Amino acid sequence: MFDQDRPRAREKAQIQRVLRSVDDPNEVFIYLEYETVEDANEARTRLVSSGVLERFEDKHGPNVLIDAG
Repeated sequence: MFDQDRPRAREKAQIQRVLRSVDDPNEVFIYLEYETVEDANEARTRLVSSGVLERFEDKHGPNVLIDAG
C-alpha cells in the first residue's frame, strides 16, 4: 500500500524512510521530509482525506514537524 501511494502524499517528499520498532516489528513508522511546511501540510491533507489511515490503528499522526535547531 505504501508503494502505491494513491493519495499522492509522497509525490513532493525529498526523503522517504520506513522504520520498524525494535520492540514490535509489526509497528511501522513512515518518515517523509519535504522542502516546505506547505508541501508537508498538503501531503497530510491528501493522506487524511483519502481515508487510507482508517484501515490502521494509528496512534501518532500524521504529524507535521519542523527542525528545532
